Amino acid sequence: MMLHFKGIANARVHRLAFLWATGVFFWAGCASLTPSGRDQAALFPRMEGWKLLDDVRTYTPETLYEYINGAAVGYLAYDFQELHVAEYRRKKQASVLVEIYRHLTPAHAFGIYSQERPREGPFLDIGAQGYCEVPLLNFIVGEHYVKINGAGDPPASETLLETFSHALVAALGGKTGLPPVLACFPEELRLPDSEMFVARNFLGYGFLHSGYTAEYRIDDQYFKLFIIEGTDRQDCQQMVESYAELTQYPEVVEEGPLHTFTDPYHGEVTLAWKGNYIWGALDLADSQERSRYLSSIETGLSKLQPDM
Repeated sequence: MMLHFKGIANARVHRLAFLWATGVFFWAGCASLTPSGRDQAALFPRMEGWKLLDDVRTYTPETLYEYINGAAVGYLAYDFQELHVAEYRRKKQASVLVEIYRHLTPAHAFGIYSQERPREGPFLDIGAQGYCEVPLLNFIVGEHYVKINGAGDPPASETLLETFSHALVAALGGKTGLPPVLACFPEELRLPDSEMFVARNFLGYGFLHSGYTAEYRIDDQYFKLFIIEGTDRQDCQQMVESYAELTQYPEVVEEGPLHTFTDPYHGEVTLAWKGNYIWGALDLADSQERSRYLSSIETGLSKLQPDM
C-alpha cells in the first residue's frame, strides 16, 4: 500500500505539465452568481491596462472533469466546491488566465496546494503562501487555491504575476495564514515546507479520515510526525480503537500515554490521543526521540485546545 501523504505530483516536470494542462479549457455557461451566492465580478479585480473578458466560466464538482479531466479526482478528494476561470488580455501581452478553486475549508485548500507545491522554495508571502515558476504563480488564501498562468507571447514576468496575485488576495478577503495545527510540529530538524494535509484515508485507512504530516531528518534517517484532528473526544477514541483492532494491539488504548503499534503496512507507529487530537510518529526508531518529539506536539496542541 502506498502512503497517501507522499503527494499527488512530486516531480517538478509533472507538476508543471499538470498546471499547464489546466490552461486547456472548455467553454461553459455561467450565471452572474456563483453556487455559493457570491458575485463572480467581485472575484476578479480590475487590473489597469488589462481587459477582463466577459466569459467567466464556472465548474462544480459534477463538471470539474470537463476542465482538468483526470486531475479532477485529486481536487474532489479535497472537498472541491467550485472553480471560476477568467482571462485578462492586453495588446502587448496575449493573456493572463486566472483560476480560483474554492474548497470546503482553508485546510482543504492547503491540502491540495501542499500536494502540488515544489519541495523546495523560495515561497512567497502572498495570501497564506505561494510560489512562482514563471509563467505560473500559485497561492492559497482562505479556502481558495488560486492559479495564475501568464503563458502569453511574451510570457508574463514574475513582477506582473505578483501584481495580479496581490490584487486577487485583496478581492478574496485579504491575507490569511496557514492552518494553525501546523505550528504544533516541532521546528527542530524539520524539513522546510514539508508539511501536508491529507483530507481522507490517512495512512490508507478510511477510519482515520484526515491528518497533517511533516517530515524530519536525523543524520541519514528520515521520519514523519502526524496530527489527526477529530471532531471530538469520542471521535478520536473510535479512531484509535479501530486502529488498535486492525493492528491487534493487546492493551486498552488509554487517553494520554504513548502507545506503539505494529502496523502491517507502516511498521512501528507510536501515537497518543487526548481530547479531539491524535498525534504520532512514523519511522522514528529511537524511543527517547519519539517521546521528546511527541511531547513537543502535545504542548503545542494544548495551546489550541486548553482543556485537552
